Amino acid sequence: MTEMQLHRASEMTESQPVMWLLSPGYLAKGKPNLLVGAEGIGKSLWTIRAMATVTTGKPWGPFTIAEDPADVVLIATEDGWSDTIRPRLEAAGADLSRLFVLSAERDGTGPATADDIGVLKSQAIKPALIVLDAWIDTVPGGINVKDPQQCRAAVKPWKDYAADVGAAVLLVTHTNRLGTGSSRDTYGLSVALRQVGRSALYAVEDPETSALIVGPEKSNLSSKAVAERFEKTTVPMFEPTASSDGLVPVLDYIGPDNRTVGDIVSAQHGNSGRGNHTNSGQIDQMVRDALEGGPVPSKDLQELAEAYGFSNDQLDRSKVRLGVRSYRDGNRWHSELKSEQPATA
Repeated sequence: MTEMQLHRASEMTESQPVMWLLSPGYLAKGKPNLLVGAEGIGKSLWTIRAMATVTTGKPWGPFTIAEDPADVVLIATEDGWSDTIRPRLEAAGADLSRLFVLSAERDGTGPATADDIGVLKSQAIKPALIVLDAWIDTVPGGINVKDPQQCRAAVKPWKDYAADVGAAVLLVTHTNRLGTGSSRDTYGLSVALRQVGRSALYAVEDPETSALIVGPEKSNLSSKAVAERFEKTTVPMFEPTASSDGLVPVLDYIGPDNRTVGDIVSAQHGNSGRGNHTNSGQIDQMVRDALEGGPVPSKDLQELAEAYGFSNDQLDRSKVRLGVRSYRDGNRWHSELKSEQPATA
């Protein structure tokens, strides 16, 4: 462990601007980034295009920053390598000699977890982009990502590695099914993930055209940019057979949407989104999701509620409705559903 020291601020590392991998607001270098969206709308196709851009160094659509070709590391847990991921990469024009798949087998099975970062550190590569699709499947067992502290612990190895090599780490995750016009309410298993990521992209499908819309939903590093629109099309790659049309999906760029992705989500739900929480079912769902894995520090639960835009009064009323109990463990208060038993000191 590095020895702790007291540093004079004027003698520390000098100020430097945030560097972006694809375009301003899209994938900060040296930091964890999020890509959040509903399942099956084309998020993985977006990451395919990003990987193609980085491995070739060629700008594409909204990816306007042209750099020398660079290495990419992929951890894929949902799609098959030979029948899904590789054909899509080839259709997008990716340079596969610069793409590394971290898995136990050559066919992509046995995907890695954060415990396998040591394998990356032992190799003579310095990736510019690392894609974890889906991130939750790479979290080692026994970690409850609904607990903010455990969620931070799950992301920390990637955060440290990103800072060490200057890579943009992209954590891909699904939204939950909470019916709301606020995009921040839908961050899948853990809103704590939104708090950890310094930059978050949000993907949504246009219900009328099925276009994929992607834009910065959160950025502590730059102003929010407008969302971009993409069209999901197909290209022929294999000879058609009785069981396959031989087509492979690709993502084509349509153009800017001229709205932020938060505005788009709010418009789709017919409300103003942020801070509009008149439905008690929304906070009740958040509390259930946060506590179903076991006790959570009461302070962390309060921070979650604030991140969702709920007041302390709303949280207290929800805890009463759900029968949440609080107990003290050492110097900290914890909250749990009454069906759970309090931890012993």
